[in-house]
Formats: sequence, C-alpha cells, structure tokens
Amino acid sequence: MPWTPAEKILNARAVAENLLLYIEANQADALLWAHGSALKSLVRLETSIAEKNVPVYPCIQFLSDNSAESFQQTFIDGAYSAAFEITVQNPSPSELLAQARSYDKAVRSMIRNCTTFTTNTGAGANQSALLTIETGFDPQQMNKAATQFYQEWQVRATYTLTGE
Repeated sequence: MPWTPAEKILNARAVAENLLLYIEANQADALLWAHGSALKSLVRLETSIAEKNVPVYPCIQFLSDNSAESFQQTFIDGAYSAAFEITVQNPSPSELLAQARSYDKAVRSMIRNCTTFTTNTGAGANQSALLTIETGFDPQQMNKAATQFYQEWQVRATYTLTGE
C-alpha cells in the first residue's frame, strides 16, 4: 500500500542542492566580481572524478546540515542550516590568502542572492528567508609534496522556511 501522508513536512535538505546548483551557474561572474580578474571555477567535489584523498582544486563540497520543524501553527515553521567546505591551493601563501578571500566573498554573495533556495522544499519563497551566513577559515597548510599551500574553510547558511 503506498504511503499517503495526511500531514505535510518540509524537504529542507533540498536547499543545499539548490545552493550548489546556483553557485555552479553563477560562479564565473561572481568570482570576477569578487576578485577583479578571472579565477578558476569551483568544482563540486562529489561530482568530480577525484576522490577526497586526491581532490581537484578549487573545490566545494556539501559538509553537513541540520533542520527543525515546528507544527504548532496551521503552517509549518522550519529552520535549516547547511555547511559547505571550500578548498583552494596556490604555491604562494599570500596569493592563496587573497584568492581564498575572493572565493569566500563570491560564495557568500551567491548564497545571499540565491532566489531559488526554496525549490522542491515545500516552503513558500515569499515566506522563507536567509537568516545568517557564517564563515570559518582553517589555518593554511602545505600539501604532502610540499609544492602547494592550501586553504580550507567552511561557509554555513541558515534559513527560516515556512510551508503550508
């Protein structure tokens, strides 16, 4: 017998995929805006031919998420938070820092300007909103071959989602 629920829930986890698709579609222009000159496009790590232990740089990957829903009203009031990890590399630590800051600025701007984050979530676009964007940089490190420095950081976006 097929499941036919009487009550709706949100599909909040679709937000992460919506953001990654938006970033893929808009990153060339956003990176040019943020850096002032062209930077390599971010590759989605999970869709590249690379494995985590042999990544392609620069890369972005989904890291983690959390969601909560309240059913106290006639509508569904939810919150969703998704984190992404971004990694870039460069042989020069100072150039790496400048590039990492530009990638971060571009990603945060794309998250802030994404109007399709509610697609396939069950939430209404006019009743849902981005609440915060947090960024946390890890210390720069050198790869095992000692030929490139790399920088990793996480970007977390938190949304309020409202569905019927």
